[in-house]
Amino acid sequence: MLRPQQPLPSPTPTTFVTSTPVKLPRATRFAKRVHIKTPTPQPERVTIPTRKISKIKAKDFNLNFYGRDVEDFIKRAERIASIEGANERDLAMKIAFWSEDKDIRYEIERMPGYEMEDRDQLKKEMISKWGKVEPERRHREDSLSILFNQTQQEGGVKSLSQYRKFIEEYYIISKYLLKYGYIKEENDSHIDVFDCSSPEIRSSATKEMIKDRTMVQARDGGYTLPEMDILRNSIEQRQNWRQKSLLKGNHNYQSQMKSKAKRKPDLKMIAGRRLSSK
Repeated sequence: MLRPQQPLPSPTPTTFVTSTPVKLPRATRFAKRVHIKTPTPQPERVTIPTRKISKIKAKDFNLNFYGRDVEDFIKRAERIASIEGANERDLAMKIAFWSEDKDIRYEIERMPGYEMEDRDQLKKEMISKWGKVEPERRHREDSLSILFNQTQQEGGVKSLSQYRKFIEEYYIISKYLLKYGYIKEENDSHIDVFDCSSPEIRSSATKEMIKDRTMVQARDGGYTLPEMDILRNSIEQRQNWRQKSLLKGNHNYQSQMKSKAKRKPDLKMIAGRRLSSK
């Protein structure tokens, strides 16, 4: 018995680029679209190397400047800086800290070479300051009298900034003279300090100290000046009050001038005055 012939399987259609698009299944057509997040490109960070200041510890090398033998001190400082790998700028920045004397540090910090961080300039200034026959003796017995006479010849201390500069220089000189026995007490010259103020400041400070009873009355009816600290505080208060009053007066004067400039002249009034004068 012959079996019926089975139909041959239909060949699978081949699709090309130019063929008609075939419908996609439902599951594929209505599936959720998935967005792949790609990292956003960021600019490359460039780190600029900062200048590292070398740490030179003066205590490790027993380095201290006392105001004498400045040439030897500078030579030792330069050798230590070369050992530690410090450059000229580092040496100029740190040389003021290698002295335990506050007055010497103050004078070095006020030198132009230290402010500009110039090693060669600072070296010349230090040698010209302390590289003398007697480098240790920076002030003499008449240094205070020279300071007082010069200040009085200029008309006395008139502003708060001038007074602070004057009193700072006075303390540097008096501390040096006390240290080496040129004067006995600091209060010996407090009268001269008071006389270096302007007459206006002396008068107002005297009235204020008499009012506050900080000035002691003598047997003949006069008054004696108080100690240096009380005297200095009184002078500073009067200087500060005077500076504020001057600034306030200048501000009032400028405001008055501005208000006068804004006013317009009344032409009718001027014309009436002219007719009445005729």
